[in-house]
Amino acid sequence: MENGLDILIADRGGKIGKAVEESLRAHGLSVEVLDESAVVNDEPGYIRLLRRKVEECHPKLAIPIFKGEWLARHAEKIGCAVPVATADTIAMLDDKVKCSELCSKLGIRQPGMYRDDEVSSIEEWPIVFKRADGLSGSSVYFPKDRRALENLIRSSRKPHLTMDFIEGYDCSVDAIRWPMADGSVFWSAMAYRVIFPRRKGISSVRLGTVRKDLEETARRILDAVDYRGVCGLDFRISRQTGEAFFLECNPRFSGGIRSSLTAGLDLPFLLWKLANGERPSAPKLRSHRLSIDFDTLLERK
Repeated sequence: MENGLDILIADRGGKIGKAVEESLRAHGLSVEVLDESAVVNDEPGYIRLLRRKVEECHPKLAIPIFKGEWLARHAEKIGCAVPVATADTIAMLDDKVKCSELCSKLGIRQPGMYRDDEVSSIEEWPIVFKRADGLSGSSVYFPKDRRALENLIRSSRKPHLTMDFIEGYDCSVDAIRWPMADGSVFWSAMAYRVIFPRRKGISSVRLGTVRKDLEETARRILDAVDYRGVCGLDFRISRQTGEAFFLECNPRFSGGIRSSLTAGLDLPFLLWKLANGERPSAPKLRSHRLSIDFDTLLERK
């Protein structure tokens, strides 16, 4: 392209990247997608592939769907702007154990936690076992008895969390936070309830909801690390008491992005504007609606 490309999206062909691409194209922006599927476990190879593509199409912005930490770590070598937080910040929020420790310091309510030497004191099952890393619920388990939990602990070579299972449902907050040049912070967020699946995995059926309390908790977490970019945060709502418990943070576009777009929170376009030094108007969210990702539902079958 003579004048260069607006945005290069690095993705592996998933529904999140597709939603980001569609949003940006709808605003008349020129977009290309780099297929990262061959280098998802190869950081040096990923950066080499990305740099070659940047040299070829000269984008103004490179947006990662998953590998924000890698781009942040090599931002000076990329050859264009990368609208993500620092590598250390992304790594800390992505780590379920470290993020839980941050929330403990902030006094944010979480499910009851157990050390490995406290397994014998657990009385109610199932329990929740989480390894520090993993996407789409791949590191989350629901052992139904002590033996199953002990086997998970023994087999886990990584830091992990053991916590109470809260009978209820999941709510998520999609947010964008961006420190401005004048010292102020642009912030916008919306919440949605996950209807399906009920325990783990990429959400397929969601219902927009008004949860200012969850949005405020999300902001407290992201303010604490001076976050920059888009982020999804997950909570569990107790069916018995209505209390909200923080679960985890996903410092990237979330699997519920189509719910945000449906409600009028156009995270990809907001990110584009902010990365270009503009201060967007605060989006006016529409009435929340049911959002169904039929392609994901079909994949589950």
